[in-house]
Amino acid sequence: MPMLAWKEIRRRRCPYAVEVTGDPWAGLAPGTMKTWFRPIGRRLYTQNLVRQCRHATAVSYVTQGALQQRYPAAPGAFTTNYSSVDMPPECYVDRPRTFSPGPRELVHVGSLQHFYKAPDILVRALAACAHRGLQFRLKILGDGQRRGDLEDLIRSVGIEDRVELLGHVADRRIVLEQLDEADLFVLPSRMEGLPRAMIEAMGRALPCIGSTAGGMPELLPGEDLVPPGDADALRDKIIEVLGDPERMSNMSARNLRVASDYRSDVLAPRRRAMYMHLRAVSTDAM
Repeated sequence: MPMLAWKEIRRRRCPYAVEVTGDPWAGLAPGTMKTWFRPIGRRLYTQNLVRQCRHATAVSYVTQGALQQRYPAAPGAFTTNYSSVDMPPECYVDRPRTFSPGPRELVHVGSLQHFYKAPDILVRALAACAHRGLQFRLKILGDGQRRGDLEDLIRSVGIEDRVELLGHVADRRIVLEQLDEADLFVLPSRMEGLPRAMIEAMGRALPCIGSTAGGMPELLPGEDLVPPGDADALRDKIIEVLGDPERMSNMSARNLRVASDYRSDVLAPRRRAMYMHLRAVSTDAM
């Protein structure tokens, strides 16, 4: 919420709601962007969001508990959680996958405007995997101002023949096709709310590796997560998962089950309840 608008709302003592979709403390952590303002903005935006949630009439979160801990609502405020993910039935496959040994196709989805999604960590981890003899190819969907930085890194670690940058893909059907062609989705984010791309991958019954950032521990079990920014841990996790086809089959079945909790018909009532509450409060205040 822009600060000037929030201050005016507070001055007029108008009820308002906040939708917390991300964590500025993690989003402006070291390594996410190249700007002198990053450490200042990190504290400023975090403090502002804390204050906005503290005085809000209603607060919704995309996580079940992670963002609630850092940005708590006031006692007595209406709170709920729902994802901004829109997952209609066609985003889901009918059954889990089964895997056998062989070369693997990996996929990563995320903006390259900043390195929030840590594609640089993924590239470094995969370079180490290649040195250990792992056979793989990686496709990265996403574009942004730091694409050149990522291309330079890919060349410097010597895996340019294994990585394909597909740029921005706006057509959901093409995204789903790329997920269907892959064997493993990897998202080692430095910051997250609740990652839409991962939920879409899970809806396609794709095994996933993530980080412990934001709400990802609400999607994946601990054995499929690594600490943010840890390329060595990610390397080991990728090798561990890809070397175990039975585990990948189990991950596929579990992920498809969890993704069903994010269907549009499940989340819509929570979102509607939030808006109805705010409308009722606003009407009473007039």
